[in-house]
Amino acid sequence: MILCEDKAHLHFLKGYCAHAGWRERQIISKEACPPAAQSAEQWVRQRYGETMRTLRSRHGQGRNVVLLVMIDGDRHDPNERKRQLDQEFLRSPGDPVAVFVPKRNIQTWFAYLDGQYADEDTDYKHRYDKRAPHGQFGKRLFDRCASGETEPLPPSLRDACAEWSRLPIS
Repeated sequence: MILCEDKAHLHFLKGYCAHAGWRERQIISKEACPPAAQSAEQWVRQRYGETMRTLRSRHGQGRNVVLLVMIDGDRHDPNERKRQLDQEFLRSPGDPVAVFVPKRNIQTWFAYLDGQYADEDTDYKHRYDKRAPHGQFGKRLFDRCASGETEPLPPSLRDACAEWSRLPIS
């Protein structure tokens, strides 16, 4: 299951999953905020609790289900964003849930994974338009996380590798 802000997040996560060996049909739920509906991060936070209840219900039925959540930090520290989600529904250590939070926005990760210098405070949003193949960056992160090479990753990308390792099928 995937819960995220937009198509860039969705394609990034799907690229990672594909490189990890997951097939498209294994993704049973893909939710992204409808364009211009409202604040995308608020939309994710509002749906998080309901999505967690669905996950626990399916997981409790013995189904091997995981949840991938991606929400931009918008200058918030990843841990602060995760605390906001925990206020909606507390994630326990055994929950098969990974929460990914680029400190600024996903384009910061794209810039870094594209081999550019990227700091986590600069807005790189306009460097990667909507037609860019965002899935390739998910594949690049998979390779970095799988190799165990997390230095010199920016802190939010190191945190992303740690989140992947929470999953029983990472």
